[in-house]
Amino acid sequence: MTSVKVEATIGQEKYFTEVKAGNNLLITDEPLDKGGGNKGFNPF
Repeated sequence: MTSVKVEATIGQEKYFTEVKAGNNLLITDEPLDKGGGNKGFNPF
C-alpha cells in the first residue's frame, strides 16, 4: 500500500481551494451564483 499526503489550501479568493494529493492538483470553487469564481469543481 502506498501512502499519499493530501493537503488543502484556502487562498485569498473567496471559496477557491487547491487540493494537492501527491503530484496531483485539484481546484474547487463555488459557481458564480453562489459567490465563487467558477474556476474549478464544485466542492460538493
